[in-house]
Parts: sequence; C-alpha cells; structure tokens
Amino acid sequence: MSGGSSSDTAEEEPAFFRYLVLTCVIAVNDVAGTDLDTHNFRVRMGQAFGIAELTSVGGVNRLWRRLANWSDRQRSAGRPVRQVVLPDPGAMRLIGYAVKMAFPAWRDKAQFAAILKTISQSVRGSPRRLVEELLRTHRRFDIPSAIMDALLDFSERLSSGQTMLAGHRFWALVSGIERQISAENGERGDAAAWIELRFAGFDQDVAEFSLKTARQSRLSSIGGGHFAGGAWSDVLQAVAGNKSGHVARRIGEGYAVFVRRAGSWVCDEGGPGTDDFCMVVARRGSAPRDWRLRTTWTEVDRDWDISGRIDGIEVLRHLSRNGFVPEELVGPRLTGGVSLKRNVYLGRPSFLPEVSGVHSSAISVTRLREGPGELRVEPNGLLRCEETTDGVWRIGLAEGDNRMDLTCVLEGSAPEPSTYSDFTSKSGWRQDREMSDEAPSHPLQIGAMIEDDVAADRTAMDDLGEAIFSKAGTGWREGELIALIERVVPTHDLVWDVLRAYQEAGWLDPYVSQTWRGRVWTCRRPSLVLLSESEAVVDGATPCIVQKALSKALGVTGGELKRYGGAPWSPESIRIDGMFVARLAETLEWPVLPLSALPAPDPIRQWIEDPRTPDGRRHASSWSYGLGLFVDRHDESARVSLERWVRDRGDEADLYVLRRGSEILKKTASRVAAILEGHRLNKIALFAQNGERLRRIGKSGYLPSPIARQARFRTMRSSGPVMASDGTWDYAYHLDRSMTVWLRRFIGEGFAGPGEDGPATGSAMALARRRGTRRPSWDSIAGGV
Repeated sequence: MSGGSSSDTAEEEPAFFRYLVLTCVIAVNDVAGTDLDTHNFRVRMGQAFGIAELTSVGGVNRLWRRLANWSDRQRSAGRPVRQVVLPDPGAMRLIGYAVKMAFPAWRDKAQFAAILKTISQSVRGSPRRLVEELLRTHRRFDIPSAIMDALLDFSERLSSGQTMLAGHRFWALVSGIERQISAENGERGDAAAWIELRFAGFDQDVAEFSLKTARQSRLSSIGGGHFAGGAWSDVLQAVAGNKSGHVARRIGEGYAVFVRRAGSWVCDEGGPGTDDFCMVVARRGSAPRDWRLRTTWTEVDRDWDISGRIDGIEVLRHLSRNGFVPEELVGPRLTGGVSLKRNVYLGRPSFLPEVSGVHSSAISVTRLREGPGELRVEPNGLLRCEETTDGVWRIGLAEGDNRMDLTCVLEGSAPEPSTYSDFTSKSGWRQDREMSDEAPSHPLQIGAMIEDDVAADRTAMDDLGEAIFSKAGTGWREGELIALIERVVPTHDLVWDVLRAYQEAGWLDPYVSQTWRGRVWTCRRPSLVLLSESEAVVDGATPCIVQKALSKALGVTGGELKRYGGAPWSPESIRIDGMFVARLAETLEWPVLPLSALPAPDPIRQWIEDPRTPDGRRHASSWSYGLGLFVDRHDESARVSLERWVRDRGDEADLYVLRRGSEILKKTASRVAAILEGHRLNKIALFAQNGERLRRIGKSGYLPSPIARQARFRTMRSSGPVMASDGTWDYAYHLDRSMTVWLRRFIGEGFAGPGEDGPATGSAMALARRRGTRRPSWDSIAGGV
C-alpha cells in the first residue's frame, strides 16, 4: 500500500492489482471481520489483513496511476487489454481513486433502491423518463451525492445525443437494482432472454424457434439442448412460470414481436424501430389480433398464429399505446457471423460478424495479433475482409469522450469436434430416407473415372464448407443452414440446390422430427470408400482441418491426393492413390467402407408408403410438371396429380399424395421420391441426358441421395447446380454407363436419353427457366399476402 512495487514492466501483469481491488471493496462495502462503526480506511484495511491498522496507504493513488500507465503501454503494444480510465480523485490525495472507482457505497445503493421502488416500473424502464423524475426538485436532497454526480453525468450525455450508455455506471446501478426488485417480487433472476425465428422447409414455410439466454453457450437453447425442439410450443413450455424479462412478460400477455436482425428474426427487449420489418406471433384473442394490421395470419400452434411481414412503424404505434418504451440506450456487441466458440468467429469473407448498436458512434479497428488477412470495419458496423483472415483485433467505438472496446478474434478454419453429431439413435428423430431398400443387388460395374480439374475459383464453396463444419459436433437447424447458404449464393433460387449438393457429396445427412415440421442436418464423419487396395474416395465432410490431417497422414503412409471438381457450386471430390488404404485408415482412425453395388432398380420395391391420409390436413400446393415446382393450382395436363398436404399446426412432416382423379394411388413423406414417381407414372421426363451429364428439367427434383452418391464415387464428379448456356441455372449429375442403365430401369420415361430432348422436355426446361414462378424465399413467405 506504500506504492513500492516495481512489477509494472510492459511484459508482466501487475502483481499489486489484487490489492487495488481490495481497496475498492474496503472503501465502500462492509467486509466480514472489519469494524462497522469506523470509516477509517487504515483501520478497516488493517483489520482485513488481520492487524490493528496499516501504518501507510500513501501509495494507493500511485499504484492506480501505475496501473493506468501499464494499461496504456500494453495497448500501444497491441495487446488485448482494456484501458484504465481514472476518475478525478478530488481532495482525497491518498485513496481518492479507490473511493471514486468503487461506485456505489452499499449504504448509498440501499438508499437509492428505496427511492426507485417508489417510481413506477414503466418510468424506471425509460432512461429519459427516469432522469426527468429523479431530477425533480423534491428528490434532489434524497439522492446520495455520489449517485447524484453519476446521474448528472448520465443526464448530460443523454441530452447530448449519446446512446452508447448501457454500461454507464449510473444505468448499470439502476439495472442491478431492477433485478433486485424482480427477485424480491418472486420473479426468477434469469439472464436476458431472446427468441430467434427462422424459416425452413423446401417452401420455407416451417417456422423454427430457438429461445436463448446470454448465459448459455452458443450451441444451447432453453428446454433441454440445442435440438430439444423448435416449435412454438417448445418456447411456451420453456418460459412457463417465468414472469421476469421482457420476452416472458410479452408472451404472458399473449404475443411476441420479432424484428429482422443479422440474418434472422429476433424477439428481445429492444423491440421494433420505425425502419424495421416485424412479424408477430399472437394468441387468438390477444391485443395484436385487434390492431387491424395489414397482414395475413397462419396457425403456428394451438390458439397461436403468426403474421406476415409488417412495417415496424405500424407495430410500434400500437405497442406505444400499451406502454412500450422503444430502446433508448445501446450496448454495442458482435452479432451474426459463424461462432466457433465464445467470442471467436470464422474469419471467412462471407461469414464475418457485425457490430450492432453502432448508431452515432465513430468506429475503428486495430490489429492486436499478427495473422493472414486484413480486417476493416464500415461506419454501419459491418466487418469486411477480402480473404481468409486470422488474428485478434480491437474494435474501438467512441461517442464524444465516451469510449469502449470490443475484441474480435477470427480463425480461418473450423475446428474438428471430438465427437460428430449423430441423430440416428436420438429419440424423436428419424433419418430422411428416399429409398426403401439400399441393399446392393445390381451387378457392381465401375466405368472409367472421369477426371476433371477443380474449378479455378472455389473461394465461396470453401468458405461455405468451413461454415457448415463449424457445427459438426451439434448439427444445424434447417432454417439456420438455409440462412447460411443464402449469404454466398448468387441467387436465392440456388439455396436448396447447393444444400442438396452437399448432401449428395456426403457432407450432410438430414433427420426429420417426429413431433413437428422440422429437420436437422448433421455433418458426416470422414471415411474412406474402398475402390481397390491402393485406391479410395474420401466420403464425409472434408473442410480445411480434415484435408490437412489427410495430407499429413499421406506424408507418413505415402500416396497421392487428387482433387476433382464437378458442378461449380458443389463440394470437390477427393481421391487417394498409391498407398495401402488400410494403413492410411489406421493412421487417420477413419472407417473403411466398401464401394457397394447399386440397389434394386425397382420403383415399387423402393417406394416408402406412408400410412397417413389427407384427413385433418390442408392441401397446400400441387406439382406443376411443366414448371418443376409446387404451385397453388392443380396441373390439369397431368393424368396423375401430385399434391402436398400439411398440418396447419406444423406438428408433423408434410404428406405427398399421388392421385388419379379421386383415387389415391400412393402416399409418402419423401418429397424426392414423390416427384420422381409422379414423373414416372405420367411418362414425363424429369431428367434429360446430354453426353456424360444428366440435366434436370424444371426448377426442382433430384435423384435419390444414395444413387447420387454412387454416381460421385464412380465418376469423381459431384452433382450440383451449373450455369446453362442462356445464363440460367440447371442441376446436373455425371453418370457412367452402369448408372445410366440403372436409371432407365428405375424411372422409365422420367429419364430422357440422348436425342429424346423433344418438346416434352426441352420446351419445358426453357419455360421453367424463364417463367416468373419461383421458389419463395423465407423473406417473402414472411411477408404475407
């Protein structure tokens, strides 16, 4: 306490810091073992150390200044250290910093809390209204002087237009007392909660909800794990009995307002702004159903409906009448991006986080740790880089003399999890199957491998692969995955084709919920598919870290790694030659799988019949054989119609029905199988062969995933979207001779061979590419009608 410590070099952490913290505690709080009747700092500090009294405390202020100087040197050296800003010690030359920084004294806090309890909660929740109330003449003499000083500083900054005040010492004190009042009222002291909403399903009409809190890890959600549920009923169950917090209170009143933020819809304490778009989930009979909003409502759960997209100013007008106070203060933070762990993000150009709550702040970025790539920040808080970026940055924000720092850590690749997520045995989930019997029965014949160099620029696909692999240990909700892909593809029409390409390349496996209309996608663990004793194809997810491990292992076992392209928007294929596959697999600890023969090409045997019926379901759409899309009208030209039936409550998977007139021919839960069978029964081609390439006719429809994966093993070329000669997009497969024969037998006239691309196929393909009908995005679906 005499200030004699010399531990203040630029390299060392000050050993005296712990004692400075203790001086703050002694200055303003009661500590067990100290005399409550004395305010003598020397006596109280001495008693804390078990002695009668300290002889000298003259070094306390000097040590605080030394700590501030150390902080400045560390920051100048580019280290992630927060700046120490010392207050004016006033006349207290020995311990003034400790007293001023240890705000507030416990007696002051208790006195101020008693004052706040006399003020209504609606006033306490508004910084401006609370300041006006506390500065009224009759209250000035009741507020402790230290808290009044903080209040006046807060008021001055608020009046000057500053909004970056959520962490101001006065408002932090008010927020802490507010939590104390909630606890005294019997409300749970949960961390701030918010709900995220995304839309999944091929028609993007499946609402996925996740209820989260600040105390949770990035991968968890309230209610029993990341994939414990995703329906609105799961949210209601999670908040049942909890009346604290904005979100819980609003749901208790019968509604929740969602605002579009950082790639999803979010319901939190902030509420909508005048320039936002909103969606409302409301219980029938609640206030929003009487607001006469210009929107349509769709059932999302029993007695609950979801609106379409609404202008924020329209919702805000109604909320304000009910006492809602728009957010007045902001706490800038990093949002969005692909989180690898707490405060660490994927450093790929398309997936960087952004700084929210910037508003009027000046913003800058400074590199703290060397690494590849450069990071820059735009005035609106968006982070930008041109290449894979790795390192630590300090993002500085300033409003006048009010400053704060955010630390941003970027890593160029996703780590490999200790255990890959597997939903095969999870209760409530089943694998999304498209064929009934995948057992090999067709003779195994492999034609010559079709080698092809990888496309020159695969940056977007490499970035997307790393982003997808970031949740290899947990899996993806479908809505999250759609939003992820949407960030990199050139047009929204490609989102599902790119997702399908990753599935057919063996990266991803889909699982269907048995309790609601939802799916999850998990990354497949890498394995080696045996072509011969010295040749293999890599199956599973192969991001940067997996490829590095593979290259390292080949350095030990010998052998050559070859990469092959296919469609430009599909993952590359990797083949290993010139080594003993068994030894390589042992080195990597990967499983070895045989290349199996093709399953039986029997459409009747492969059909997965669903026992459900259309009863109790709503006809949502019908397949257009000309457009290759589900649309809201029947295709009168087809002998066999294909219909999609849904439960409005969204508590089960869609049902696909093939019907001839009033007669139901077949029913299934597989969209892929239903479309293939519809084309086969109607003798309308879904695919047309052009040389080694099989092109899809129309905008949707795929080969069964097991068959597409077999085609990749045989040709080393992945399926996926490719650009046609007219600048539009097709979906293409590459086939060897055995695959061509198999498909002809399996889908019959749903397959058009070379020279068969006549009016029934070629004109339909051109029409499908040029017609205005398109697969709706989750943004436009949310917009209502």
